[in-house]
Amino acid sequence: MFYITHDKRFVDLKKNVHQFTNCTYILSHDFWNNTFTLTIDLTTISQNSYENPLAKINLITRGHSFEIDPKTDTMTFDGISNPMLPIIVEDLIVYRDSDILKIKCEAGFKVECNMKFSLCWLELSGRYFGQTAGLLGTMNNEPFDDFITPSNIIEKSDDFFSEAWIINCCNNTMEQTNGSITEFAEICNQLFSPLNQCSIVMDVEPFLNICMELGYMNRKNPKNPYLKGPCTAALAYIEICQYAKIPMRVPQQCVM
Repeated sequence: MFYITHDKRFVDLKKNVHQFTNCTYILSHDFWNNTFTLTIDLTTISQNSYENPLAKINLITRGHSFEIDPKTDTMTFDGISNPMLPIIVEDLIVYRDSDILKIKCEAGFKVECNMKFSLCWLELSGRYFGQTAGLLGTMNNEPFDDFITPSNIIEKSDDFFSEAWIINCCNNTMEQTNGSITEFAEICNQLFSPLNQCSIVMDVEPFLNICMELGYMNRKNPKNPYLKGPCTAALAYIEICQYAKIPMRVPQQCVM
């Protein structure tokens, strides 16, 4: 399983963290029946002397297109921004439950996004066993081919693997965060301390680093609450832990 944060960091369960460039990537595609394609647009804009990372999720299915922008709390359906929900098209239903936007298809896939904390995830049923590939890997219970490319080559290089799934031209990579991110160390340690029972399954360090960087990057952004960035990192870690059947409680600081 893989996770991509909105600041373009790629985290896999092997505890590796990689940096993405400003591109559109294929996250997952049904190569057998072509029932869906999920992509992500990663860009960075400069605002008031800080780098503002942006990510948009795109879903193409049943001849329709969805664009999800959690950072602006916007969904576009076939070019219509924020249409009235629910939407029901054939075996596809789109609805919102509080801050969670849900797109479900009876064919066996589901895309959900936490619009408050900019977290999205894809779930596939067993119908898609051995039928999908992309940055999110394959779904065949075989880790060795998760890094397969569209050319049917298994890449050993993370850079070559991610570049193979690019579907548009790229700008330069986002500059690494400058300055001292350790000013958020105490805040992030407080958020992650109650989650330490999951550390035997998933190393917490990559998420602690993301927590501090998101806090630092958004410190001058008046549109983001002080803890939104750090809480996004904590909630991403909780998602992994829950996937591993370890029940976790959302930190009280993140209940906004």
